[in-house]
Amino acid sequence: MGGTNPAHAVALAVLRERAVTPILGERNELSGTDWLALLAKLAPFEEWRSNKTEASVEALGPSARAPDPWQRRRRKPSPASSPGTRLSRPRSRRSRTCAELLLYKRDLYLLCTNFVNFRDFYDAGEPAIFQAGTLYLDQRSCTLTLPVEDAGRHAAMAALAGSYLAYCECERKELG
Repeated sequence: MGGTNPAHAVALAVLRERAVTPILGERNELSGTDWLALLAKLAPFEEWRSNKTEASVEALGPSARAPDPWQRRRRKPSPASSPGTRLSRPRSRRSRTCAELLLYKRDLYLLCTNFVNFRDFYDAGEPAIFQAGTLYLDQRSCTLTLPVEDAGRHAAMAALAGSYLAYCECERKELG
């Protein structure tokens, strides 16, 4: 691939890795016969792909899926799908809803181990996500350090805790 246009180098490397090497073996060049053999091997896949019904996630469009180097190079945006048009708004709303659902699914376990059974809090490893750090008072360290936005409002509920609480205003020392 020494004489390759740099704009196509990534796409050719993907073609070589995913199609040429597994089907034809390691090659530095493709002859016309090699190219036709490669196309013949891939013809059943192309036929299946053209007859395939669209899955529900495919209706969201390519922006909701992982980027495909082949689609990115071949596809030209149509005026109807360009940003800011009336037709693109429902797709972006669906994409945003799908992304929120995927993030919820990704973070649900972390949320449960921090706020339901407090496993990360009681485990001696990483701090829980609600812990702000370590507070040092009188040469002792307190690892349960939570940020409190309004100490006055928090103090009303703090009396029910049955434990000692210390409110500290922390400021970063300016380096000069």
